[in-house]
Amino acid sequence: MTLKRKYIRLALINSGVMALMSVALLGLLRFSIPNLTLSFILGNGLLCFLFMVPVYYLSFIRHWNEGPVLSVRRLYTPLMICLVLLLPSLIYTSVAFGHYWKEYFIHEGTLNTTSILNHLVFLVVPVFVLHVIQMLAISNEQEIIINRALLNIPSVKGNSETPAESAKQEEKSSVKADAVLTLHGNTKTDTSLSVNIGQLYYVESDANYLQVALLEDGQLEKKSIRMTLKQFEEATQDFPKLIRCHRAFIVNMNHVTYFEGSASKGELHFDLIADVVPVSRTYATAISESLR
Repeated sequence: MTLKRKYIRLALINSGVMALMSVALLGLLRFSIPNLTLSFILGNGLLCFLFMVPVYYLSFIRHWNEGPVLSVRRLYTPLMICLVLLLPSLIYTSVAFGHYWKEYFIHEGTLNTTSILNHLVFLVVPVFVLHVIQMLAISNEQEIIINRALLNIPSVKGNSETPAESAKQEEKSSVKADAVLTLHGNTKTDTSLSVNIGQLYYVESDANYLQVALLEDGQLEKKSIRMTLKQFEEATQDFPKLIRCHRAFIVNMNHVTYFEGSASKGELHFDLIADVVPVSRTYATAISESLR
């Protein structure tokens, strides 16, 4: 799944939730507002969904929802949705209630503030209620950061490195990626294991042993050695692309193609092999920060 397709999926999900909240809110007010029929409520929900999908998609593309939970950037998306929905929502409501749309704004020569304010409330309240829930719960922000980093999309803040520094860093990473690391088991009877970092895909903890997944001659081979994941981390601390993503897994990010899932639970997919590795909430932030 590409990053754009993932943004579309997130936009559809968020818009669907928002539309359902709008339907639920109007459903609660159904018996207190004259002419508020079920067909009107469902039509308004559909209208909200159609207009919110592009706004959410644009917000993910522009990363308007990034930053601290209590920040101005978190208000961009709900404000944009309110502005985009304002005119079509008022026109739809006026027509649905059997009025010429201009009469809905101006009644008997004066501005019909009551109807306008009522529908501003119907429009704004669901938007901000949903975003308060998103702020308090796990948001999609972490998933977006991880995906942008995995696909090497530049950060919105830009890259401050000079071309010479970037070339030097790439050369340093290339040398480390081709390095050979020798692992030693915990007991005297254990044999050592030589690992080419460029061939290493992931390491999995299995009781007192590690399963080291290597791609050799086009085939995925898993080799065992008696040591802990913590010991492996200490032995590979000079290789920044080897990152822990789960309590039982370390991955080589050089071979990761994309992340699928959410910030609380997901999977890392690789090039050339079909295996997937889980990502837990504990390590999601560390992965995104390291990649950024």
